Amino acid sequence: MSTLLQAVLAKPDCQTKEDRQIRMMARLFFATFWLIFFVGAIRKWMFPSMNILYLLQDVPIGLAYLYAFWAGFVRRSVLLWGCVLLAALVMLQAFSQMLILELSPVVILVGLHHYLFYIPMMLVFPLALEDFYRRKFILWNLLLVIPVSVLAAFQTTSPKDAFINLTAGGEAMSAGVDVIRATGTFNFTIGYAIWTAIAASMVIGEWLQPQGERVIQSRVLLALSTFCAFLCFLVSGERTAILLSALAVMGGILAAILKGSKRSLMIIGAGIVAIPLFVGATAIIAPQEYVVITDRFTSDRNVDEAQGRTMTLATGFLVQPPVSLLGAGIGMGIDAAHPGDPMANVYTYKYSEYDTIRIVMEAGSVVGLLYVAARIFFGLGMIFLAVVVVRRNGSPHVLPLAMAMFAQCYLLDLTRFGPATFAQVALAYAFVFGAEISSRRQVELQPDAMFNQTRFA
Repeated sequence: MSTLLQAVLAKPDCQTKEDRQIRMMARLFFATFWLIFFVGAIRKWMFPSMNILYLLQDVPIGLAYLYAFWAGFVRRSVLLWGCVLLAALVMLQAFSQMLILELSPVVILVGLHHYLFYIPMMLVFPLALEDFYRRKFILWNLLLVIPVSVLAAFQTTSPKDAFINLTAGGEAMSAGVDVIRATGTFNFTIGYAIWTAIAASMVIGEWLQPQGERVIQSRVLLALSTFCAFLCFLVSGERTAILLSALAVMGGILAAILKGSKRSLMIIGAGIVAIPLFVGATAIIAPQEYVVITDRFTSDRNVDEAQGRTMTLATGFLVQPPVSLLGAGIGMGIDAAHPGDPMANVYTYKYSEYDTIRIVMEAGSVVGLLYVAARIFFGLGMIFLAVVVVRRNGSPHVLPLAMAMFAQCYLLDLTRFGPATFAQVALAYAFVFGAEISSRRQVELQPDAMFNQTRFA
C-alpha cells in the first residue's frame, strides 16, 4: 500500500514552463473530480437544502478556463471551432427567446450554464492528462470503488428513512420507491451511475494492460477492485448504472479483439464467466435489489416498458416536440432555473423527462435538433477515436469509457443535472483525448510500433 501511495503522491519534475502549466491544469482537473465525487455527500449529509453547493465543482472548472486563457493552454482543433459555433448558435437563440418571450434572465443564464459551461473542459484538460496524471486518475478510481461498494451495500440494506439514504433536500428517500437505489457519495442516482461506469472502464482497461504496465501490480488488489466495481452498480438498484457498465464491458470486449492477443481475450472471457459470481454476491448482499432488478430485466411487463422507453429515448426528439423555431426557452425545463419555486421539478415534466426531447422543446426545432445531433455524432466520433487509440497500442481504458459515455450523450441526461452529469462526461472525454494525444506522440516517436505486432501470439 505504501508503494501505491508513493505512486499517487509522487510529483514529476517540473523544470520547464510547459511542465508547470501541465501540473497546474492537472491539479484543477483532480480538484474538479474530487468535488464532483463528494459534493453530493456534502449536500445531503452536511448542508441539506443548500442548493448553491451544487455549483461547487464549477470553481476549479472556472479557474481552469481562466488559466487556460491566460497561459494559452487550449487544444486548438476542429473541436474548438465546432464548440464555438455551437455555443454561438445556442446563445443567439437564448437571447432571442429572452427578448421575444420575455423570459427571466435567471432561466436563460441557468440554461446556458447547463448547455455550454462544461464543454470547454474537453479542450483545456486533455493537454494536461499525460501518462502520469492519467495513471493517477485510474488508481484513484480503482481504490475508491472499494469503500464506495461498502457504502452502497449499506445504503441498499438500510431503511428508506435512514440517515445514510437522505436526499440533498434533507429528507428521506421517497416513500414511493420500490427499492432503495444506492447513490454512494452522490445525491442522485444518475451521477452515481456515470461514476460507476467510469470506474468499471478503469478496471476493465487495467486487466487489458500487460502486467508490467498496470497501475496496480498486485493481482489480488486488482481482483478486489474488480469485484467492488461490479458490486457498486449491481447493488445500486438502478438500471442506468447497470446499462452504462454493461456498455463498458462491451467496450472492453471490443478492445480485447482490437489488441488481438490471446491473453486479452482470455481475460475478457474469464471476466464474462465470472459475472454469475458477481450476480450471486449481489443476491446475498442485497436480496431485495436482486429481486427487483431481476424482475425489471426479465418480466414481460418491464421488458415491454424498457423497449418502449428505449425507443422514445432513441427517436422521441424527432417526433414528439412540436415544430417551433423559437422554442419554449432554454432552461425552462431545468429544475435549477426556478430557484425558490416549490414546484420547480414540475417544469421538467411539463416538457419531458427525456433530455433530448426537452432540449428540442426548449431550444426550438432547428437549434435544439442541431444541439442533439452534435451530442450524438460527437459520441460516435469518440468511439472511433478510442478505437484508433487502442489500435495504436494506447490506453485500452478509453474504449470502454467511450462506449459508456456515448449512451449518456445520446440517450440519457446531460443538461437537467449538468453539474453531476455533463461535468462527469466531460471529465471522461478529457481522459480519452489525453490518451489520444499521448498515443499520437508515441507513434511519432516510434512509427513502426503503431500496431501490435504480436497479434494472437
